[in-house]
Amino acid sequence: MLHNIERIGCRNSIITQETPERMAALLPEYFDAVLVDAPCSGSGMFRRDPEARESWLQFDRLHYAGLQRGILRSAWAMLRPGGRLVYSTCTFSLAENEEVIAWMLETYPDCRIQPISKPEGVDDGLPLTTEMSGTARIWPHRTMGDGHFCALLVKAERDDRAEVKSVDPEVWEKSNVDESWETKAAREAFDLFIAETLAVDRLSLFVAAMNRGTLRYDRGRLHLLTAGIQVPVGLRKVKTGLFLGQTRRLRGQRVVFEPSHAFLMSLTASDFSRTASGSSDSDLIRRYLRGETTINPGLTMSESGYYGAVLLKYGEHLWPLGWMKTMPGNQMKNLYPQAWLRLI
Repeated sequence: MLHNIERIGCRNSIITQETPERMAALLPEYFDAVLVDAPCSGSGMFRRDPEARESWLQFDRLHYAGLQRGILRSAWAMLRPGGRLVYSTCTFSLAENEEVIAWMLETYPDCRIQPISKPEGVDDGLPLTTEMSGTARIWPHRTMGDGHFCALLVKAERDDRAEVKSVDPEVWEKSNVDESWETKAAREAFDLFIAETLAVDRLSLFVAAMNRGTLRYDRGRLHLLTAGIQVPVGLRKVKTGLFLGQTRRLRGQRVVFEPSHAFLMSLTASDFSRTASGSSDSDLIRRYLRGETTINPGLTMSESGYYGAVLLKYGEHLWPLGWMKTMPGNQMKNLYPQAWLRLI
């Protein structure tokens, strides 16, 4: 999940390592929408995943049905009146799909199914009850992909909605900006980076967004927490907000800022002052994805030592692909993540 969140440049996310029960206790009726991508027996994946078949043999389908109901109890407790909950699995099991939804309808009087609009190749849920026609099943023999089930549930509004107790403000974490971040050298390193890297007409927009949010600095790593996103005290976190990058002290005691790939993916092509671009079949993009140092004829010698972005041209649009750093001789130092390099 962390990998995928960073790849899409999501700014307003918090990734936790908490049980559903503890999250429900910390965040009662807090969310407008909840997605429960439930653990399941995985029979919809049998065609291409041998591990799914082995897991199915180890655990009874009722084992997963019990887990799913427990997760849904907590998820429903965290959902605000009027909110929506999506429940999905990758199994064919009736006990883990329609029977779980029927249990929700019986257990929670404020729960109803919102019918899903289905494209060609997607079927209604199995007719356990008449309401199940509003759920969706994907069958591998009917369309491309694996076997899946999905239901959209809505929590009824309440007359006492205005009286619903909000989360006590005392449970929210206060900004924990480290004292070292307040040192002039560290602050200047980040300010210098964005001044040199972002386009002049976009710089003020980023600074304004940064000022509306909260900068969180911890052991050299800088995160930007979007305005309106708060973190309960005691919540075990993997990631908070957008990971911007980290500061590093050089031998001469000078502090520099090194940007993250997640930071780049949160920006648009027009945000950068220095770019190199090409289509997917261009020599520049192929060499970049292989991790090679390459030439950017658009650079000049005076621009050596600066960060810029490599952009992928698709149709009429340009999309950020990865960081580069300018070098003498119009060369670009390749900063594409090593784990994503391709042999093409």
